[in-house]
Amino acid sequence: MKRTPALILMVAAVALATLGAGLYWRHRQKTRTAPAAPRAETTSSLPPFSTKEPQRYQANRITSSRSSEPGTQDQTDVSQVFLARDGDKRREDYDLDGLSISYLELPGARYALLPSQKIYTDLNEAEEGGLPADDDAEFSPDRLLNESPVESVYELQGPETINGREATKYRVTTTNATGTDSVKTETKIWIDQALQLPLKSEMMVSGNGIQSIVTTELQNLSVEVPGAVFELPADFRKVSAKEFERQLRTARKP
Repeated sequence: MKRTPALILMVAAVALATLGAGLYWRHRQKTRTAPAAPRAETTSSLPPFSTKEPQRYQANRITSSRSSEPGTQDQTDVSQVFLARDGDKRREDYDLDGLSISYLELPGARYALLPSQKIYTDLNEAEEGGLPADDDAEFSPDRLLNESPVESVYELQGPETINGREATKYRVTTTNATGTDSVKTETKIWIDQALQLPLKSEMMVSGNGIQSIVTTELQNLSVEVPGAVFELPADFRKVSAKEFERQLRTARKP
């Protein structure tokens, strides 16, 4: 995976820095390839499914998280990301409390776009100019995707229809004990039968009196992507990485 400079992570972290999103896309890219489990064997310690990202598709990824703790008010957060891919071309649009920012990757080029200001910056030039990369970022995509998974138990639960698409449902449970603390995670995940793409996941984490529920779902999934999705808007102005970051911070102020 190519490194993404810190300025784009400042925004991307909001959408990606949930364990549910990390699990969802870690399944997409890091799951071991394995044949589907026979119907008679409904549980295993290895993933009984293989996943892959389609060469061409677009979808909206909706992630909602709710956490509860004794003596505190429940908190709910919702984030949305538009995803598009056509071979080696990619686009991700993040909605940050009404502020939109896009990440565009083309052959040999990567850009960050700020539609409200009609500006963009070249991320390759930003790295060459010494802008810090995301290797040590707490919520970097690399860290979320490559985080070592805890030993899990997988259970095949059968076919279901998600947003009009045929999927296979699995239940994944893990228990992580550290000292006197024990955290249990139960995840339900639906894999598209035709595309082998995770369509939805529901994860519940409980332990030490705290419970968190994270739901991630792909909506409006299509294997047709208009070419214009991957084009730089003609009326956008190119700025330096520092100027882009300055305007991004200004636009985020209440």
